[in-house]
Amino acid sequence: MFKQKKALAIVLDLKGYYLKMAQTMVGSDALPKEYEECFKCLLDSCPSEPFNVIKDIVEAELGVPLDSVYDSFDPTPLGSASIGQVHRAELKLRGGGSHGVVVKVQYPKVEAMFNMDVQTMKIMCALVDDYGDAINDLCDDMGRMFKDEFDYTKEASMLRECSENLPPHFRTRAVIPLPIDVKHPLFAQSTFIGPKGLCTRKVLTMEEVKGTPIKAKLKALMSQFAQSQGISVAQLEARFKDDMQ
Repeated sequence: MFKQKKALAIVLDLKGYYLKMAQTMVGSDALPKEYEECFKCLLDSCPSEPFNVIKDIVEAELGVPLDSVYDSFDPTPLGSASIGQVHRAELKLRGGGSHGVVVKVQYPKVEAMFNMDVQTMKIMCALVDDYGDAINDLCDDMGRMFKDEFDYTKEASMLRECSENLPPHFRTRAVIPLPIDVKHPLFAQSTFIGPKGLCTRKVLTMEEVKGTPIKAKLKALMSQFAQSQGISVAQLEARFKDDMQ
């Protein structure tokens, strides 16, 4: 387990591109099982930034003090990933009262670090061997693929579009949290005044949807299915792996 933990520590220290790629590989059956088990914490439990850093980013993005928008803002994140972390907050409403929301905040300089890592990969590959334009094209495609993830206004638009396109018969079974943008009724009730709502390039305020983490839900479903087949979860996972091969 020492090698896996050392590799995880290196990824966490490098952050940026390396952390994103490690996340992408988890669950894709690209890693040996022992590395998969060690790296799965990257999906929602990456090291988080201290609250004072998060507070500064939110205030800089919205242009107002944090407590003028949110009645409360939990300093402990609900989850943290490769480019940002999520906090629960109470949106301050006009006339008193508040409403529970979730705020996603992008880490400082994470986009610049990611772009620098991609360029470093190009240089390293060129030094190791002559891959020609192939490696440059690969790195450029990767950069374009992840570029939209650094713009939370695009994520807000996609959330709204997905919600609006959800067929009526699925609405009782699937919930897509809406962004608190200028179209959302909560924005008109909030104390914040701004042209784009509470969603900027680095801050995304959205509806709070309570539920079970997908990893926990999948684990329970796997256990139930394995029991119905009269086998263990480990045997079921081995069967799935054999089918994939």
